[in-house]
Amino acid sequence: LMGFSSGIWVVYMTQNPNAIPAFNSFPSTLFYEFQVSVAMVNMLVDPTQATPVVVFVLHVIFSLLYFMLINNLLIAMVSDTTCRVANEKEEVWRAQVVAATLMLE
Repeated sequence: LMGFSSGIWVVYMTQNPNAIPAFNSFPSTLFYEFQVSVAMVNMLVDPTQATPVVVFVLHVIFSLLYFMLINNLLIAMVSDTTCRVANEKEEVWRAQVVAATLMLE
């Protein structure tokens, strides 16, 4: 996030820095990139100003890498939960059998 925000901020500083308010300072660029990464906003493009191709390339690469990292995190969380459930299934099953037996008595 920091690297891609730095790259985009540097590119926009070579243009008109005040053209798009989200890119006029590094903290605002970092926050904007965070918002883009969690899909809160779309990529800002000023139609009156020529946007360098490198900005689009950086956004595409960032989006793909972020997507891959989030998917890997989701896979790790699901596999960890599956492992924990598999380890506790015998204990939970015995507790349910005891509870059902006590309820029937």
